[in-house]
Amino acid sequence: MAEMQDICKGKVDAVLLAATATIRRSARDIRFPSQEELELLGAPLMTDGVSATIEKKPAAITFLTGRLSLLVAHQALFLFKNCLAAPKMLHLLRCSRTRRRPDKLVEFDIIIRSSLAVITNTAMTDAVYKQTSLRVSKSGFGIR
Repeated sequence: MAEMQDICKGKVDAVLLAATATIRRSARDIRFPSQEELELLGAPLMTDGVSATIEKKPAAITFLTGRLSLLVAHQALFLFKNCLAAPKMLHLLRCSRTRRRPDKLVEFDIIIRSSLAVITNTAMTDAVYKQTSLRVSKSGFGIR
């Protein structure tokens, strides 16, 4: 257990380097990611990787939501709400420390707003956008 804590804290000793070299000789296809690249289920394991992960999410969500306009509005809204944008970002927000990068979170909010405007074919004013975050029982879309 102590060895794992040392690896997580960034301490590298000769035993670890020798083990890594042995593994690379015997299995050349194994990839050793850096601390910034370590992820588990889409959430970074180290604080160094939070910025890189947050920077990748808007581009991925823009790509996914860009194709929703090809679907019927109801189906697109259902997929958007339950599968694509909000759940993926909420998972990231719950699993990592994102307080240090609020500027990237604002960018994500803009993407959500513009995607909703395209799907619903409405002008997303501030009042309309606030209503989308209400529960469905309160006349909203339930988008968090």
